[in-house]
Amino acid sequence: MKTLVIIIVSVIFGMHSSNAQTINKLQIDSFLIDHTIEFNKKQKPIFCNNIDSMSKVLEKNKINYSRCVFPFVGNVLNDSTLMGGGCNTYILNKKKPFIYYHVTQDLNGSIIIEVLEGNSYI
Repeated sequence: MKTLVIIIVSVIFGMHSSNAQTINKLQIDSFLIDHTIEFNKKQKPIFCNNIDSMSKVLEKNKINYSRCVFPFVGNVLNDSTLMGGGCNTYILNKKKPFIYYHVTQDLNGSIIIEVLEGNSYI
């Protein structure tokens, strides 16, 4: 019985998480392109399952990047529902344009986009 409950919860959480990834793919891509630096404007945002692992790979390869979080009220992605956010910039050695992102949805239905984007800062 305990195993059945765990399986059901895992399936529900998995569906909820995967739903967050596809909810507004075009809106997510558009938002990220609009809010990235000029260095990345021609890049296509790429979904990433594990942002922490990707940031470790970037650091290991000494690639400059910024790590940003954009929380939204509800599931509409625009500047009026954006609740703030912030970025940390990691300046290493190599410059490479890219945009990797991960989307989660909290229990209230709000969307949080976590982004790793290449930067040209020195």
